[in-house]
Amino acid sequence: MARAVGVVGAAISLILGLWTCFGFSAICIGAGILQMLFALLVLMVEAPICFSWFQASRPIGIFAENRTFFQRAIVYCILGIIPIAICFGLSTLFGSGLLFAAGVLYGLMGLGKKADREQMARQAQGSEGPQAGSDEMKSNLIDNENTHLR
Repeated sequence: MARAVGVVGAAISLILGLWTCFGFSAICIGAGILQMLFALLVLMVEAPICFSWFQASRPIGIFAENRTFFQRAIVYCILGIIPIAICFGLSTLFGSGLLFAAGVLYGLMGLGKKADREQMARQAQGSEGPQAGSDEMKSNLIDNENTHLR
């Protein structure tokens, strides 16, 4: 699902980045260009078949496939935030927001699968902490009654 959101988000981000370039502000034009470049990068990573004619995309795809889900999540979230921070508008918010959403999905995939209720209950019962009256719970503070001042 994260790959599908990445591909669809990158395609929409590419179109909306072009739309942002038709603005009157130089900063927004730069943000639109960055948004299109980031969309092409995400497409190159998520759908390498689209760039099979471009030889430089193969090492990028291989490098990206060897990254963990958390690393992809961080990169995609950063790529999604930069154009929004440069020029806040609907086209940058929606286009780059989809790249950010793909990053969030990769982050959730990196967290792993949630355990079922019975397994969590067994884990909670098996790892009881120190009891309230035990020596492990006592603090290592100085006892003022036994301290002698000179």
